[in-house]
Amino acid sequence: MATFIGLVAGVCIILFALRFLRKGVDRLLEEHGGRWLPRLARDSGSGFMFGFGFACLAPSSSGAAAVATRLARQSGGTARGILGILLGANVGITVLVLAGAGGIGGSWPALIIVGVILFQFTQHESIRGVGQLLLSLAFVFLGLHIITQHAAGLRNDEMRTLMGVAANHPVMLAIAAGALTMVLQSSTATILLLVGIAAGAGPAVAVGAVLPTVAGANAGIAMNALIIGWGHPASRLPTMANAVIKLVLAVVAVSIAGVLPLWAEDVSWAAALLHLQFNLATAVFGMLGGGWLIKRLGPWSGEAGDRGLTPRYLTRFADTGDARMALAGSYREILRVAEAVRTMLVQLQAAWKSGDRASARATVAADDLIDSLDAAIRDYLASRSAGSSEEVRSECLRQLRYVAALESAGDVVESRLAETVAEAIARKDELGPDGQRSVTELFVAGEGILILAETVFATRDSCLTERLYAETAAAVRMVEDLRDGDPHRRLAGMPHEANSVLCDLALCIQRIMLAVAVVATSDSSSTTRPAATAA
Repeated sequence: MATFIGLVAGVCIILFALRFLRKGVDRLLEEHGGRWLPRLARDSGSGFMFGFGFACLAPSSSGAAAVATRLARQSGGTARGILGILLGANVGITVLVLAGAGGIGGSWPALIIVGVILFQFTQHESIRGVGQLLLSLAFVFLGLHIITQHAAGLRNDEMRTLMGVAANHPVMLAIAAGALTMVLQSSTATILLLVGIAAGAGPAVAVGAVLPTVAGANAGIAMNALIIGWGHPASRLPTMANAVIKLVLAVVAVSIAGVLPLWAEDVSWAAALLHLQFNLATAVFGMLGGGWLIKRLGPWSGEAGDRGLTPRYLTRFADTGDARMALAGSYREILRVAEAVRTMLVQLQAAWKSGDRASARATVAADDLIDSLDAAIRDYLASRSAGSSEEVRSECLRQLRYVAALESAGDVVESRLAETVAEAIARKDELGPDGQRSVTELFVAGEGILILAETVFATRDSCLTERLYAETAAAVRMVEDLRDGDPHRRLAGMPHEANSVLCDLALCIQRIMLAVAVVATSDSSSTTRPAATAA
């Protein structure tokens, strides 16, 4: 009974350590990864490297799947990019098992000492994050040490018999390992449990039992990742592809388990190397055939395949022979760009309300979609206008001006506004109730101007044009009043940094509003333009 309790305690310590480890990595990513992290979900190669690095620091496929899903939700990453993160994490999680098999786990006392010093006695978030990582690794190795110590009470002949029986029923063993992994939500914990028991029980253990265990554990963690990613369309396909590849390889591994050598002198290395080989095979098949598999799985997931950054409507109307139909395609594509810009502003407002700095910084990734569509639309309109009538060339020019204004607005969000909002969130208390109310009013005004400008561009309605002039002028006056109130806020005690952030945020939103409002109304039938708007 004491042996069983000790084994369970060791597993519990490992599970706690992995969760604590993931929190430490999140602390570092929150501090340093806000601007570049969302872009990693765009490309399978960079996604693989990030997933590998993340899982080396926080060896949890469930954690990597959660991060990939969050990136998909925030940045609209491609299915291949998110699959790359999952494949890299699959390989990265094997490092900790290799470390445990190699005897590095004996360094846990030193890791605890250094980790406590960095985490408990420092103030900088990055240093505390490093301390948290070291503490977590120490707890993982401590859990493995406890498992090994209690497994030593098992008799070698009993373990030999038990492993031999298990090797004769590889399918049931794989299913049991998969179920245990889904409950523990960690293939690392399952395999480390096997390593610890084998190391404590003696050197001669059946390899025929190790391979089904490794295969089942990997299949189980793939199902956990699928459950995590299923709730969001952008992460559903890549988690499906990851699960299919792992399940197929698990079936193959269980099928060949019976032809492997029956006994191994060091089951720790056998389990660690088989775990590594399994996930390397998953990565190879995923990187080479992931795109093909995603397309095949598209109908089953309710998605069309890789989201990508490609136009939807340009090619559909390009060869109709009707100039109006052709321009309708670019018009619809421009509305996608307008929606993307407006969505960026809405997401920033949501991040401001929730106080999520990472979400605020993650909005910059949507500018990739805007830039990609802007280039495609410009090329398309240039080809449409060549040799066309004056009416067609005029409409092409109108659309070019508006998409250029939208692209400029997206650049403002990427280069200035997202980081400014993240800084404003960090100084939310310093802004005070009045400053916080002003930020909210700026977001509301900006979203309203974008919607109205989009409507004016679509309808060319003179009444709506006059309304857009008036509301833009009112928004500009609000920004000017906010800037003029700088001395009063200083006298009221608002810190200089918070005051500067508030003014910068107001100017960024003003630039976005003016960029789209002026261009949207430039070809309207109205003849009146307030001076404030023209400014």
